[in-house]
Amino acid sequence: VEATVERDTVLTETEATESLCPEVVANVKSEPVSGRILLVDGFTVTMADTPENQAEFPQNPAQTEGIGFPILRGVTLISMMTGMLFDCETGPYCGKESGETALLWKLLSQLRRGDILVADSYYCTYWLIAACLARGVQIVMKNHHKREDNPATARRINKHQRTVIWDRPTCPEWMSEEVYAEQPATVEIRLVDVQVHDPGFRTKGLTVATTMLDHKLYTAAWIGSVYRSRWLVELDIRSIKCSLGMDVLRAKTPEMVRTELWSCLLAYNLIRAKMLQSCATSGRDPRSLSFTTTL
Repeated sequence: VEATVERDTVLTETEATESLCPEVVANVKSEPVSGRILLVDGFTVTMADTPENQAEFPQNPAQTEGIGFPILRGVTLISMMTGMLFDCETGPYCGKESGETALLWKLLSQLRRGDILVADSYYCTYWLIAACLARGVQIVMKNHHKREDNPATARRINKHQRTVIWDRPTCPEWMSEEVYAEQPATVEIRLVDVQVHDPGFRTKGLTVATTMLDHKLYTAAWIGSVYRSRWLVELDIRSIKCSLGMDVLRAKTPEMVRTELWSCLLAYNLIRAKMLQSCATSGRDPRSLSFTTTL
């Protein structure tokens, strides 16, 4: 069912209305793609305050010792089309290599050639982009706040689009010299200005960075819709934490914490599978169904 839904990527306006397809999903489906569109985002959950849990998942260091709860950090890969969770990587909230980008590195093996990875600006780093390109994976991410949206060296496509060349930064402490030497000297990035019009809110402008350089095939409006679809992963994580009660884990040991976590994620995918079965028989779009109602 997953493969069937992912392959059927073209919807007419009438079909989108009839299937109750969310507008942003219908816009993304208007352009066929060869791979999956995967949304990445992080989350945190707390757990029972026991010495064992504190040892592996320490509390927030900003809190006074003894008054905070152990915190687990996680990063997920979720299908934009179906909401199915492909994988999740977890670790402590603080400490060496405990950040969301470090956890995403461990998930890169799940990506396949032709996939499109959608994420916010936190993940928009040279090293992650280079790693994705090496696997044949394209990225659509909000431009990192430390990079210029309109650099003087950019080659302008039109008023709202341009391409830039990013040079390889100096070798970071966590990367070996051998791995650093294998990284590309430059990467070419297309910057797209996107306007977000949310009813009742002031229009917001942002710049999206993508490795999909063909601006005629993948228009600025389509790239904007792909990035806007990233909000769906926020709703998916909310469903996992709130609807399934995973915001506070009750297990008292790290081993049982992982068991409780993965049991919850398994339940999430089983519910999503039931939603896909319903869509396969009714013709509705998976993203038009309510997770809570299905639960």
